[in-house]
Amino acid sequence: EYGVSPAQPVEILQFGRALTEDCESLHRQTRELQFEVDRESVLSGFALHVTIDCGGGAPIISSAEPGTHWDNCLVLIERDVQVRPGDVVDLVVDIDLERKDPKYSFKAQLHPRGTADVEPPALILDTVIA
Repeated sequence: EYGVSPAQPVEILQFGRALTEDCESLHRQTRELQFEVDRESVLSGFALHVTIDCGGGAPIISSAEPGTHWDNCLVLIERDVQVRPGDVVDLVVDIDLERKDPKYSFKAQLHPRGTADVEPPALILDTVIA
């Protein structure tokens, strides 16, 4: 196990909804995630994996588990950061699927434990994947 905090969903695609509703919300998404660090470690980046749940009792498929053809993506931060239990990492992901080549923007800030009201967070990631 390599994670310092439980996983959270970033991009949610609900294809059944696209048949009955305006598809604009599927093309542009922003997710604001907050990870509370639960063990001391070095943070090197964020691992992204695909989970597919078709419902109706069909098996859930995840690229985080062995046996699928889906690849995982690792978004590395510029330099490793020491994190401790109680630290908080805020991650904002902007997803633009309106383009021919989808664009994902990532911005992460680290709030060391006990400093939220004392000092500004450290920017640890500001990158675009297109």
